[in-house]
Amino acid sequence: MEGGVGMIHDVKKFVAVVLMAVFLLTTAVAPALASSKEETGETYASFLGDFIILRPLGMLAQVAGLGLFIATFPVAAISGNTEKAVEKLIKEPAKFTWKRPLGQLP
Repeated sequence: MEGGVGMIHDVKKFVAVVLMAVFLLTTAVAPALASSKEETGETYASFLGDFIILRPLGMLAQVAGLGLFIATFPVAAISGNTEKAVEKLIKEPAKFTWKRPLGQLP
């Protein structure tokens, strides 16, 4: 059992060193990043909110838009509005999700 206890102690030490290194690196780099992003209005919160909330919603909007386009295609084809339907239901959600820079909120 002695070998197992020493190994756990070594793992705890390693985790503590890695966490300390990450903490020191992030506190050293954060002010530089914050000052460069102040002009554009992009912050860590905007990056995080965009990545966790808005991008997945954009993906859902793409799927929903494709479903709506397929459902309404016959009507759009008869009325000659397929280009407008493609733009609003497929291209705009795709641009919102994939073309917009991360953290740039609409």
